[in-house]
Amino acid sequence: MYYATICAIAKNEESFIKEWVEYHLLTGFEHIYIYDNNSRVPISEALSEYIDSSLVTVINSTRDVDPQRIAYMDCLQKYGSQCKWMAFIDIDEFIVPKSEHDIRDILDRYIDYGGLAIHWKIFGSGGHRTRPNGGVIKNYNKVISFDSHIKSIVQPSKVDKVFTPHSFGYRDGSFCVNEDYVPVASYQSYHISRTVQINHYYYKSLEDFKDKIKRGRATSRDRDYDAALAEFAMQESQEGELDQGIQSLVEQKKSCMPTLYDIRKNVSECQKALIEFESLITDCISINKIGLALNVIRICSRYYDVPIVWLLAARVHLLAEHYAECLHYLQKLLADADNPLRAGAYSCLADYYQHLQNTDATNSLHRALA
Repeated sequence: MYYATICAIAKNEESFIKEWVEYHLLTGFEHIYIYDNNSRVPISEALSEYIDSSLVTVINSTRDVDPQRIAYMDCLQKYGSQCKWMAFIDIDEFIVPKSEHDIRDILDRYIDYGGLAIHWKIFGSGGHRTRPNGGVIKNYNKVISFDSHIKSIVQPSKVDKVFTPHSFGYRDGSFCVNEDYVPVASYQSYHISRTVQINHYYYKSLEDFKDKIKRGRATSRDRDYDAALAEFAMQESQEGELDQGIQSLVEQKKSCMPTLYDIRKNVSECQKALIEFESLITDCISINKIGLALNVIRICSRYYDVPIVWLLAARVHLLAEHYAECLHYLQKLLADADNPLRAGAYSCLADYYQHLQNTDATNSLHRALA
């Protein structure tokens, strides 16, 4: 089970796709599904080391009509059960967690919702006529538009339709929200990007932009070439607003995780077997390392939403005097009359009341448990 994954469809992106993959693996995404739409250099060749490391899955896609939406639906159906969250973005789009350095820490806050809507910041060409050395992140840092379009990170278990590459249909009771928890029911909304944004490197250099237009779109009819070049010239005249947040994030991440081996190790460390997590948590409790236990239980609960984890989480939060969080997990445990861990939950509840100095409730529970 993965917590955070990406689905994308790509064509002839061999110049940029490695940087895009590495960046998103650095920032907390654990696996990437890429549909290869007849690339001149097969993506399976361009990303062979990531495929061999079980970090990327490449699926061939030969459709000419509506390939992006169909690829997204196929990905949800085939791989949705393997992950908690799945982002749907393009190779020229980089998700930038701003309030945290790991996208999973942001997604934790939206676990009760079907999806998280993230807005584009569109970056200009930076005056580059030909492709500069050093990659996309290094060379483009001026925002020319705070766009109203959104892209979505969804919980596949709560999605049943792909309306557009931007918006999805959610199962009854679920919906998409922006970072302020305001529902977003369309492919666009008022721009907000305090905690997370998408850097949309739509233009890059003139050389790259021309190649982009010739390559065509994955969603609709191709654009008029002359009109597109006129648009490029117009954006060149804009000074733009400096935004180097992604460069700072990459430097911070690479300082502690510089190699493909380290990325693979980080992913596997976050996906321990349940019994390994249990052992780690109980060891932390036994030596009174409650802060460390909280961190382990936070990671564990991303991958295992099961009663034993709820009970461990209730115990750890109680020891940390996080009473609201403790009660939240106890409620999950006690809501099911057939839960085999109800006795342990009631014992923890008695300790909860004792911490709150509610003597009557504590004594009543102890009598019931005797």
